[in-house]
Amino acid sequence: MAEETLQNQNKAEKRDRLIRNLVKVLCVIIAFGLWIYVMMVESPSYEETFYNVMVDLTNTDSLKQNNLAVYSGYGNLVDVTLSGKKSVLSQLTAANLVVTADISSVAGESGRYNVKVNVDVPSGCKLVGTSSETVSVYLDQSSEKVMDITERRINTNLPEGSAVGTIELPVDKVTVTGPSILLARVTKAVLDIDMAGITKTTTYTAKITLYDESDAKVENPYLDYYPKEVSFTIPVSKTVSVDLGVYFKYGFLNEENTEVTIVPASVSVTGDADLVNRGGLVDLIEIDEKTDFNGSKCNMMVALKSVDGVTLSTGFAEVTAVMGDSIRTRKITISGDNISVKGLNEGVHYEFDKVSTEVTLIGTMEALSAVSADDVIIELDLSPYFGPTTGTYLVKGTVKVNTEYGDQLLDVGSYEIPVTFVEHDENEDNQDQ
Repeated sequence: MAEETLQNQNKAEKRDRLIRNLVKVLCVIIAFGLWIYVMMVESPSYEETFYNVMVDLTNTDSLKQNNLAVYSGYGNLVDVTLSGKKSVLSQLTAANLVVTADISSVAGESGRYNVKVNVDVPSGCKLVGTSSETVSVYLDQSSEKVMDITERRINTNLPEGSAVGTIELPVDKVTVTGPSILLARVTKAVLDIDMAGITKTTTYTAKITLYDESDAKVENPYLDYYPKEVSFTIPVSKTVSVDLGVYFKYGFLNEENTEVTIVPASVSVTGDADLVNRGGLVDLIEIDEKTDFNGSKCNMMVALKSVDGVTLSTGFAEVTAVMGDSIRTRKITISGDNISVKGLNEGVHYEFDKVSTEVTLIGTMEALSAVSADDVIIELDLSPYFGPTTGTYLVKGTVKVNTEYGDQLLDVGSYEIPVTFVEHDENEDNQDQ
C-alpha cells in the first residue's frame, strides 16, 4: 500500500515538472514573438526605399512672365527612402508619394537648371534621403505657331454609288505653343478622318495630330495646341439608277393595250444617301388619254419631276405611246339638241348656237359599234357663272355616252362651246304677261 502511494507521488511530481517546463517554453516563444513584432512592425527605426517616384514640376506658370517654357525635365524619376513603423510604410507605394521641383526658383533665361527636389513626407514617416537632391530642367524661349489644318481621309472605300462631298470645317487653323526648339519640329497639323463604316451623312469628331517634316508624329508634353479635336458633318451622297415609268390619267389605257417607250429609259439620281435610300425619287410621267394623243399615237417631251434635294442626270424624257390593235377610234357627229347644261345659277341667262359637234371616242370595236349619235351628249357646267354675267365664254363640256358600253369607251379631245351670257329684260316678261 505504501509502495503504491509513493508511485502516485512520483507521477504527480513528474506531471507538475512537465507543466512548468511547457509554461517556460511558451513564455519564451511569446517573448520572442513580441520581440519580432516590435522589431519588424512597431520599431520606429524601420526603413524602406521607394523606387522610380515621378518628380512633378510646379509653378511652371511663373515662366510665362519671362516668355519661357520647359522642353525637358518632366518625367524625372528619383528613389525615396523613408523611415518609420513598418505598419505605416507597408501601406505606401511609389504612387502615394508626392515629389516636386519648384520651377519658380530658376533664373529668367534659357538654359539648363538644377532644381531642388522636395518630398511631401507622409504622416508617421521621416525622410531619410533621395537618390538625387536635384533634377535637371531645360528651358527655352516660348513661341507660338498658327498652322493650317490639313484634312486627310482614310478607309475611303464607300459603298458603290456613294461619295463624300466637301467637308466644311468650323475652323481651318490650329495654334501651337511651346519651346521654340520643339516648335520648330512641327511642320503640319493633320485632321485624320476615318471613313470606315460611314454610309450616310454623319456628324463626326476627329482629333488633330501634329507631324514633322518626315511625317512622324510629334507627341511631346511640352507642346500645347488648340483645338485638339474638331466636330463637323461628313456629307455623303449616293447615286442610283431609276427606271422611268408612266401612268394613264383616266386609267382607260394600260400596259396591256398600249405600248409605251421612254427615252431615256432610266436616269441617274444623286442626293443625300439617307434621302436616296428612301426611294420614290422620280415621279411617274402622266399621260392624258384625252388630250395627249393624236389619233392612236402620243409623242411628247416631258419635264421630269423629282423629290426635293436630288439632281437628275437629265431633266427631260421623250415619251411615245401607241394604242394596240384592240383599241379603235370612232368619230361621231351629234346634233345641237344633244348639248345640255347643268348647274345654272339663279339670275343667269345664256344662249348658244346648237350646232352639230364632232366627238371622238376610243374603245373596243364591239363597244364603238354599239354607239349611235343619239347616245352621246355634251353637258356644259354653268355653275361657275353668277349673275349678272354678260359676254361670251368658252364653256368646257363633258361627254357622256348613254349605253351599256359607256364604261368601255373614252372621249378624247377637248370640247368647248361658246356660250353668251346676257342681261335679262324684265319689261319683256311683263309684256309677255
